[in-house]
Order: sequence, then C-alpha cells, then structure tokens
Amino acid sequence: MSNLVAGDSHTTSAIVIPGHEITDNVIKVIVKCLKSEHRVLKKEAAWVLSNIAAGSIKHKQLIYSSEALPLLLCLPSLAPFDLRREVACVLGNICVAPTEGDGKPNLIVKRSVSLVQKGCLQDSIDGSGK
Repeated sequence: MSNLVAGDSHTTSAIVIPGHEITDNVIKVIVKCLKSEHRVLKKEAAWVLSNIAAGSIKHKQLIYSSEALPLLLCLPSLAPFDLRREVACVLGNICVAPTEGDGKPNLIVKRSVSLVQKGCLQDSIDGSGK
C-alpha cells in the first residue's frame, strides 16, 4: 500500500488529487486500515498518510480535514513506538508548508496550534504516554 505514494512529490501530486472521488475513496480505505487491530497495517496506513501530507498545502488539508485525523490523534498514547513514530511524521508533515526558494520549511502555526489544542501533545505534557 505505501508504495503508492513512496515516489517523489510530483508523482504523489499526480496520483493523489485532493477533491477527486478516487482520492476520497483512497483516504476512506486508509482510515479503515487505521481502525484495524493489526499494528503493521496501521503503521503502513500512517506511512501513506505521512507521504501524502508531505505534499502540497492541499494534500496537507486533505489529511487534516479527513476522518484520519481523530484516529491519528488518539493512536500515540495507545500504540507501539514504530506506529507512534509514523503518526508523528504525519502530524509534523501536516504542520509544515512546502519549502520554497531558501529551502527552509515554514511552520503552519494555525494548524500546529490546532493540533495541540486537539491533544496531540497531551501525553508528552501530562506524562500519561509513559
């Protein structure tokens, strides 16, 4: 599954187009995988989402506004390290705008604040994730 979006950003942008029915269906399938009891399937689904979220602003918004976000936010406290790492990559990619001329990533502050308000760092703050 993850090989679908493991190519460069141009390939990902050409295959996963926000707003198209096929893309919406792909996200729905990934959400089903995140709901699975199988750790490896969840990890692969998170990896796919991370690759998509590494794309354009529209790709980041697609993941941010999907059913996947609440699942990603509740997984870290319950999941093994490898899955938490993939989820952290998704959330991080959602919060960083694509690089421009200077090559430095730009933080999407509004999105970062929103994720913190939704609890993405709660385990780190209150220690319940230990």
